[in-house]
Amino acid sequence: MAKSAAEYRAKIKKLGITDARFARICRVDGRTTRRWSAGDRDVPGPATALLDLLLERPELLALMPE
Repeated sequence: MAKSAAEYRAKIKKLGITDARFARICRVDGRTTRRWSAGDRDVPGPATALLDLLLERPELLALMPE
């Protein structure tokens, strides 16, 4: 689970996606993921679970919105 902004950013980087793409995947506004990235807001549990799933099964990114 991404417990900090640094962990969230590291997971996004490892997946090779942007905050904007993860926002589209999560169906949230881009400002929301930027706030997660900056540490202004905690990353919610479902979003961290999705990040962990995508790290375990990166082939699922092909099914996600660009």
